[in-house]
Amino acid sequence: MYVAGYNPAGFSGEGRKVTFGSTYEFRVTGSLGTLIDFTKESVTAVPNDLCFQYLFANCTHLTKAPIVNLTFTDNEDRCYNHMFSNCSSLEFLEVDFTS
Repeated sequence: MYVAGYNPAGFSGEGRKVTFGSTYEFRVTGSLGTLIDFTKESVTAVPNDLCFQYLFANCTHLTKAPIVNLTFTDNEDRCYNHMFSNCSSLEFLEVDFTS
């Protein structure tokens, strides 16, 4: 599954969170930046400090995750908290440390 969207406020925040789930094995490709704003070639900042919190939590059938970009210019402390909690089938996670 390739996911993209336009969520300039991010996915999670105080009192709200967005999560994915499936009862079938699935893989997600692409970059987390395309979930924030697919219209931009690259996204360099996360919109809030809880942006991706719990995004794939409890996706027990997720086998491959999207590229996690750890070079966002204002990478917030809690942005990735519990993002892959209980992803018991996760076999591959690509992390980008380049700018």
